[in-house]
Amino acid sequence: MKVGYSGNFIGIPSLLNGITFNFTLSSVKASTVCQIPFSVLDTILENNHKLSKEFLKCFSKDYLYQANRLSGLLFKQLPGRVADLILYFAEEIYSSDEFEFPLNRAGLAEICGTTKESLIRTLSEFNHDRIIELNRNSVKINSYDILKTLSKLG
Repeated sequence: MKVGYSGNFIGIPSLLNGITFNFTLSSVKASTVCQIPFSVLDTILENNHKLSKEFLKCFSKDYLYQANRLSGLLFKQLPGRVADLILYFAEEIYSSDEFEFPLNRAGLAEICGTTKESLIRTLSEFNHDRIIELNRNSVKINSYDILKTLSKLG
């Protein structure tokens, strides 16, 4: 599930397919994780249809998020992908228009599917155009409207 949300399941596709986890996950802020053995979860889901439905909603939400993310990486130009990155941290992780990037530039570039240099150049352009204020890892969003437009248009 999306990092930054409380109470979600991680690794649903791997669990439901009975395979080992085929991904890694990192937390960008302090987190508490509860590991539930698959056999226990399977029994609970089998006996509680209401919870099974909620579990399916959670899985569907994650699937749609991942599909949209992949689509953005494939079809958006770099400014749209960087706008997505900034909006993700502002809205989903920190719920604030001021925050600090929790990763270095190389890690942020990897999320955007670009090089560190291209990411730095795009962030500098956003800063120069006063869309954001950037001071090292600190970000302040000055124009949500422009970021949303860049994200939408790609």
